[in-house]
Amino acid sequence: DIRAAQPSATLAASVLILALIGAGSKAGLVPLHVWLPLAHPAAPSHVSALMSGVMTKVAVYGLVRIVFDLIGTPAWWWSMVVLALGGITAVMGVLYALMQHDLKRLLAYHTVENIGIIFIGLGLALAFKAYGMAWAAALALTAGLLHVFNHSVFKSLLFSAQARCSPAPANATWSTSVGLSTACRRRLLFFSSAARRFRRCRRSTVSYQNG
Repeated sequence: DIRAAQPSATLAASVLILALIGAGSKAGLVPLHVWLPLAHPAAPSHVSALMSGVMTKVAVYGLVRIVFDLIGTPAWWWSMVVLALGGITAVMGVLYALMQHDLKRLLAYHTVENIGIIFIGLGLALAFKAYGMAWAAALALTAGLLHVFNHSVFKSLLFSAQARCSPAPANATWSTSVGLSTACRRRLLFFSSAARRFRRCRRSTVSYQNG
């Protein structure tokens, strides 16, 4: 049984680093995110919805199972690594998103930002677990997993709404979407409802992490 065998500190640290590389490249963690803003504009919108809403979350699930379930009690510095990567990813994601004119690239960088927020929650859970604060670790982990679910739902909705309002990925710019808003008004209502859901989820997740 993997759980019963307590790995050495060196082996556990190696597993953590390899898990971060593997899951981070799949989830879009900076600096392993470079494929994500290139893949979303090239892919059909329904594929982008699956990539952003499902595929990146599978990587988060894999990391959670390995780090929290299989390699024993975490060392205190594990949380510093995860928190640093999560914070950098969140900041870089939102900065890159602000500079985008292509709607699908903007949504791709928005996914990068939210992956960073999720990793911040996981990093806090690791920190609390390392210091024996089980209730706080459970709270932080629940907040991170709650945002995994929230992001899966509203990002899939955003990509689906974008697909209905933009005839082709090459035309998926903000200006084109505004020009088509009369023809797809109902669909843009779904887009705006997903954006409002995101704002509510962001506020609830932050307040949940702050206790």
